[in-house]
Amino acid sequence: MTVVTINYNDYKTVIKFINEIKLYNNIDHIIIVDNCSTDNSYQYLLEFVSDKVEVIQSEKNGGYGYGNNFGIKYAKDKFNEKYVLICNPDVKFREETLQSLINVLLNDDGQTGIVAPVMKNRYGNIEKSTAWEVPGGWQYVLSSVRILKRLVTDGLYNLEPGFDNDIIEVGCVAGSMLLVNVDIFFKCGGYDEEIFLYCEETVLGIKMNNIGKKTKLLLSQYFLHFHSVSISKSIASKHKQEKMIWKSRKYVLKTYYRFNVLEIALVTLLEKFTYIINFIQNKLSRQER
Repeated sequence: MTVVTINYNDYKTVIKFINEIKLYNNIDHIIIVDNCSTDNSYQYLLEFVSDKVEVIQSEKNGGYGYGNNFGIKYAKDKFNEKYVLICNPDVKFREETLQSLINVLLNDDGQTGIVAPVMKNRYGNIEKSTAWEVPGGWQYVLSSVRILKRLVTDGLYNLEPGFDNDIIEVGCVAGSMLLVNVDIFFKCGGYDEEIFLYCEETVLGIKMNNIGKKTKLLLSQYFLHFHSVSISKSIASKHKQEKMIWKSRKYVLKTYYRFNVLEIALVTLLEKFTYIINFIQNKLSRQER
């Protein structure tokens, strides 16, 4: 089993991550994909190459999806890998958790493309954004606007105790840690490389659904995610992050939901509206201090 993780100008987080997992017996290879960092990350990471750890550099900084596709293809071509764990370097998980994920796919009938554990924050609290239904087009838009999200269901699953089954079928899972069946992953087309960052998880869920393959959540296992450590280091401005999210979101709406020109124009108006609301809230917040 191979782990693929992406680095962009954040080699210290990556080094800490690989040192935490490199002794796990169920990990055969760790592939670090350097997405053309500009801070000499690649050179620093090369010092940690071993029989188990490989460092490769992508041909360009094509974003999250491009980098992961690049790493997974490398794992398939070089190691003939059947399963690959995709995860951010700002996560923590136990060896037993990974083995439980592997067991789900080993015992599968070839219908499951993705399995993931429950995501918790650094304080150990369950993150509601662990898994969600594949949304409808306007549900996807309105649930993203804080003041309008009450108009639609958010599609999030209730992950509190009470499920009869340990494994449930879901629409989409968080991209910070998931185990994929490599053949199914590439059969659905992998990550959409036109998306630089954000929204990849929903698109992957749509793609799995389109080919009739399942995405599952393992409720008894969890991982910790120290949110946006890498993203915040490379894109410090919250406004720039928000603009990138909307750019990706509109691409998804045009490509996968077939939104027409008028519908995209309405979405753009909502985008501008959120910027105004955020500006007002930030200004009021500063005044209260």
